[in-house]
Amino acid sequence: MKVIAISVFCLLSASLSAQVKPKSEIKKISAEKKEVPASTPTATTNKGVYYSEYIIYPEKLKTYFVSEIIPAEFPHYDKFKTHEENKEIAKTWAKANKELVKPQFWHLFEK
Repeated sequence: MKVIAISVFCLLSASLSAQVKPKSEIKKISAEKKEVPASTPTATTNKGVYYSEYIIYPEKLKTYFVSEIIPAEFPHYDKFKTHEENKEIAKTWAKANKELVKPQFWHLFEK
C-alpha cells in the first residue's frame, strides 16, 4: 500500500512540476500577448497610437451630430479596409444622413 501511495505522489509531483514556469518566461509570454498585431487598425495622434471603433475619437465624433450622440447606424471602422476606404464610407453615410450632422460640420464630409 505504501508503494502505491509513494508512486502516485511521485506521478502527481512530476506532473505539477512540469507545468510550473520560471518568472522570466511568464513575463516574456505576457509581453507577447500585449503586442498589437500589425494588421490592427490605428489612428495616429500626437499622443501616440489610438485604437477606435470609429474613424475618429468617439468624443470628437459626438460633437458632429445634432443630438451629441453617435447614431447607431453610423459605420464602424472595418479593420479589413484601409483608413481611406473607412473615411469614404463615413463621408458617404454623413452625406446621406445630413439632417443628423450639425451644419458647421457639413464641409468635413464634402471634401
